[in-house]
Amino acid sequence: LARYLDETGNEHNEWDGVEYARFSNIADVKKASMNFYWDVPGKVSKSQLPGQSNLYDEVNGSSAPEYGLNLSVDGAIINYGPWADRQRMSLQNIFFPASYHDAVPAQRLTVDQNRVATVFKLFFCLESDITLRVPTREASKDWKWQGRAEGHRAHNTTDTGVRKRRGKGSKKWFKKESQATGADIRPFGWMDVKVAADTTINYAMDMYARQDGYHNTLSLDVKGTEISSSV
Repeated sequence: LARYLDETGNEHNEWDGVEYARFSNIADVKKASMNFYWDVPGKVSKSQLPGQSNLYDEVNGSSAPEYGLNLSVDGAIINYGPWADRQRMSLQNIFFPASYHDAVPAQRLTVDQNRVATVFKLFFCLESDITLRVPTREASKDWKWQGRAEGHRAHNTTDTGVRKRRGKGSKKWFKKESQATGADIRPFGWMDVKVAADTTINYAMDMYARQDGYHNTLSLDVKGTEISSSV
């Protein structure tokens, strides 16, 4: 593991704190469509007895009200590298906030109570090929870039240019002398995973705990993949 390595003997560790493989544009999507749906729940009736159908629900006594999301994407490039992975927890908390409570099994509803949506369904479909690009750091090439990390940092600062006006309607950019040249910009490695069109993902997630906990079901149908790299 990286945390057990002795960095005192690494003469190229000047690049350890440089985010040269950072790609903050996570996704570039040409077109996407979303359909979010839910049933208006009715009352639990006497006719809804346990075991009447294969869609029996432990809470409602019959099939649960429909509740889900259909998402389709047409043409997309996704960049997910080391920097994006470190932001993963923040992204997860945005889309899937942690509930922080015990998984207490939900009780059976009684007659005339409102039925509840116990299962959330997600369907994801690719209408065309998409590409997942994984930017990677190349520690094996640190020796080639020894002594040039500061130049890379200078190039990525936000104040590398100062815009001034000269004359009416004219604009000109003046670069500071400290700005790095293109030769100091270190390229990153990458691996591309191309996923074929018509690939689908079906995911079902319990919204209420059962007697044996939460059930989650994932079904993935990949029509084809291609993998290429910068190596």
